[in-house]
Order: sequence, then structure tokens, then C-alpha cells
Amino acid sequence: MLIKIIGIGLATVFISSILKSTKPEISILINMAGSVLILCLIFPSLKDILDVCLAFADDSDLIKSMLLPVIKIVGVSFLTEFVADTLEESGNKNMANRIVFAGKIIILVMCLPIIKTLFKSLFEIL
Repeated sequence: MLIKIIGIGLATVFISSILKSTKPEISILINMAGSVLILCLIFPSLKDILDVCLAFADDSDLIKSMLLPVIKIVGVSFLTEFVADTLEESGNKNMANRIVFAGKIIILVMCLPIIKTLFKSLFEIL
């Protein structure tokens, strides 16, 4: 799988760099298509990781209640980074920065239940 990902990455960069000077709009689309192909190759591995984490979490309700939001937070961070990198590559650095900021706010909001649970557990101990 790694060889396929490297091959797609190198082919994408090669084709994109050739088209960048003559057809920059197509170069951006080539980069996006290469990125999507790589993501499609990675998804089965992500599912395996998710399955292992959920199997581990089945042992404890507390772990499961904490693990699912953490998995969602990681997903939001990956998606935010992917979109921001794509926007920045296409020359939209300001919009990429706004997407990163929005992603951080969303992650912070998603963390609130975890922080609440941690403080609640801490106060029960004290």
C-alpha cells in the first residue's frame, strides 16, 4: 500500500508541476484528485484502527464515552488540515487560515464534554 501511495504522490506532483505553468486550474484539480486517491487508500487502515480502539473501549463505559469524542476530534483535525492544505496550495492562504481557526473552535467545543467529565471525576476523588 505504501508503494501505491508514494507512486500516486509522485505522479501527482510530476503531472501537477508540468501543468502548473500552462494550466494552473487543472494543476489544482490534479492535486486534489491525487489527495483523494491517497485518502481512499488510507481509509481501510483507519477503519482497522477504529475497530481496535472500539474493541478496547468495550471493556469500560467510561473509556468508551471518552474515546468516541476523541476519535471525532482527530477526524475533525485531519479533515481541517486536508482542506486547509488544499486551499493554501491553490493560493487561498487567507481562507485556509480561516478554516484552521474554525477547526480549532470546533475541536474546542467537542472537548468540553471530556473536560467536564475529567473535572467531575477529579472532584469525586477529592
